[in-house]
Amino acid sequence: MAAKKPQLKVKAKRPVKRAKVAVRPAAKKKARAVRRGPAVTARPHVTRRPEEDPGVLKFVVMQPEMPEIPPAPEFEDLGELPESYGTNRVFLIARDPHWFYAYWDISRERLAEARAASREGQVFLQVCESGGACVQQIMVPGEARNWFIYAGRPGVELYAELGYFDASGAFRSMGRSGLARAPKDAPSDDLGARFVTIPMSLSFRELLDLVAGERHDGEELVETLARLQERGFKLPFEVGAGPGLSEEAREVLFRQFMVEFSRRYWMGSMELAERWQQAGRVSGLPPGVPFGASFGGSPMGGPAWSGTIPRGA
Repeated sequence: MAAKKPQLKVKAKRPVKRAKVAVRPAAKKKARAVRRGPAVTARPHVTRRPEEDPGVLKFVVMQPEMPEIPPAPEFEDLGELPESYGTNRVFLIARDPHWFYAYWDISRERLAEARAASREGQVFLQVCESGGACVQQIMVPGEARNWFIYAGRPGVELYAELGYFDASGAFRSMGRSGLARAPKDAPSDDLGARFVTIPMSLSFRELLDLVAGERHDGEELVETLARLQERGFKLPFEVGAGPGLSEEAREVLFRQFMVEFSRRYWMGSMELAERWQQAGRVSGLPPGVPFGASFGGSPMGGPAWSGTIPRGA
């Protein structure tokens, strides 16, 4: 008999039993909520409109109608005024019995040409009497367009001339003003006074129409009204007569005028030059300044010098 072969015994692995973990119902719901997204409420909140909710106050804001802005007239947008019109004109007016005011309309290019051709490289403002004798000469700074001139002679007639000295020493004029007379430094001898009533309710055009047939040639409106009111001309408004001045009132008025004249007095450039030299602030004259000139100042500020012009300068 054949021998029996030994049989191999294979042990089968037993299935591993896994422990079961109990999950609470609340945790399951939470996990499902995470997987499915945010919970949706069963009854969504509906916001009522204001017209459906009587508890809401309603305000209606009306936007006002803005009127159309009319276009600006052409004369409102004329651009900037030019620095100079290039008329090469000089003007001189009397400010008070002691002071004159000069200004000129000369272009920057013309002034630069004059300084280039000048012997001293400067432009001067000459002040002369009506007879032709020049009494002051002022060295004008580069940017100056006007100047105050102290005359100190009430009633004098002067004219101003802007120019320069050429290489030969002759004065070349760029512009000359007309004659200007300084007023007197005293009250007028005419103490007469005329009073006129001018109603505020009537325009000057209406007043002109009222007296159109009564005006004299060259007569001002105020003079016409005063003359007609003095003779009792019937006008459509009440006319009152002003009271005359008493002697005491005239004396007070005279003193007030004198105080005002004293207040407006300014020291002349010659006196300033002497005081500066005494104080040691000015040691000498700059080169190129004609003999006889002295330093001074202007009421508007800035250095200047003035004096008589020597013959043949």
